[in-house]
Amino acid sequence: MKKKMEQFGFELQPELGRLGGEEAPASAQELNTNPKTALEGVLDHYGQALSTTLPAHARAMLTRQSVEMQKAYEEFISLDRAA
Repeated sequence: MKKKMEQFGFELQPELGRLGGEEAPASAQELNTNPKTALEGVLDHYGQALSTTLPAHARAMLTRQSVEMQKAYEEFISLDRAA
């Protein structure tokens, strides 16, 4: 999951620069301290970003990343409940 967040951050940085946005707020480092809260924060940021007007390619990238992060969150929750 950490690698996926790092990959997504790498993908987002150039797009944020083109759109004049700020650096992505969540980092893979946050997963070490409280993974559930970190993932919930990431999903919230994706939701906020997707509620704005975006170029088609940026929306497609964010949608793909959001879906993958939602799946990771659901997997984490199911593993956490099983433990």
